[in-house]
Amino acid sequence: MKKIAIRFAMLCFGLALPMLAQAQVPKKNTGKLKAAKVQAETNAGKGKVAEKAVEAAPAPKESAIKPAENAPKMTFATRFTDFGTIKKGDKPSFTYEFTNTGTAPLDIELVSACDCTELEYSTKTVAPGEKGTIKATYNSNKTEHDEFGKLLKKDITIILKQVHAENGYPIIEELKFNVLVAKE
Repeated sequence: MKKIAIRFAMLCFGLALPMLAQAQVPKKNTGKLKAAKVQAETNAGKGKVAEKAVEAAPAPKESAIKPAENAPKMTFATRFTDFGTIKKGDKPSFTYEFTNTGTAPLDIELVSACDCTELEYSTKTVAPGEKGTIKATYNSNKTEHDEFGKLLKKDITIILKQVHAENGYPIIEELKFNVLVAKE
């Protein structure tokens, strides 16, 4: 589970850098070097501004841009479930079913949720028209003491290996569930 959390953090951090570089590059791509200011925290906690050269990426050729239709698409029967009120020690689960309604194969890179949610999913490719599942099991034994008696809203994040044709970022999907762990 620790490897998944680290991989998720790496993916999130990796996404932030291209967005920073892209924000500094003018819309018309000249291919010249552009300077981007990056705020870096020092060990003393004081802010220090560092210069970082960011090379503008060459403009993609029109033939290199994939049409949006040539992509996987996760269509879920439902993206939300409510486990209702449960007791400490209960482990309710729900299986989210999806169909790849896109025109390209679908591969899941990572599925992530809080530490109290156990996830099971297939790492096999889901061809267009085929179905897949993601099973979420909430472990109420891992509920924090101050969360008892409160409605908890949990998110499940799915990151695909495939990327958006428009921007090159990974395709990200989200599922949700609610649960209320009764006070003891």
